[in-house]
Amino acid sequence: MERYITKKTLVEKVPVQPEDNPVPHWPHLTDFFTVTNIENAKISIAIACTKCKRQSVIYKHTLGNIKRHYKSIHPILYLSFLEAITHGSKRGARHNSGTINDSPAKQKQPSIGQWAASGRGSSQDECNKLFAQVIIHDMLPINFANSPYLKAWVLGLNPDRKVQPRQTLMRSIHRQYDDVYTQLKKLLETLKYISTTSDCWTSKSHRTDYLGMTAHYLVVEEDSIVRKSAILVCRE
Repeated sequence: MERYITKKTLVEKVPVQPEDNPVPHWPHLTDFFTVTNIENAKISIAIACTKCKRQSVIYKHTLGNIKRHYKSIHPILYLSFLEAITHGSKRGARHNSGTINDSPAKQKQPSIGQWAASGRGSSQDECNKLFAQVIIHDMLPINFANSPYLKAWVLGLNPDRKVQPRQTLMRSIHRQYDDVYTQLKKLLETLKYISTTSDCWTSKSHRTDYLGMTAHYLVVEEDSIVRKSAILVCRE
């Protein structure tokens, strides 16, 4: 404890211990912000965000500033922050404990992240295959896998899942190509009739001519005949 003597009064100053870093009234929010100064706790408390270390101030023990900070700077964590506030409040604690009218608390529908973390979602390998399908069928650039916003979105859905790196994505696409090529080759060998069409076009930006060929065939699915097509080749 440090003491400062003035002409009128004796002022005592209690510095915050960095290793303790107490959070008055909000022990359930230590994952979101920490207290850095409580000298004028009756008026304001200096805090720091645990995610980006940005300094802020809480006035009269309200959380308006830190709420706005998470909503604008960490939007993915904003709902989790609000949920932590609700569960940590006295009203939320009474509601969750089921003491109101001695009635059991209603089961809350799990979030997407909670549902995925429960084991009922797709595995990491299945997610990698699905992500490769998105890149292939939507014709997205490979470097889309390096997008920090995509990684943050996937992390927000399920912290146990991640976006595969660009090099891994390319290998996954090549493996899927080999599988589809083998399956299509076996299918075409069983067909009696196949119709082919070709198309030619020129890319003005690259000044390159292309030739594409597509196979068309009929298959029986659930007592009905379905026409299908498959691209055989696309060459310069």
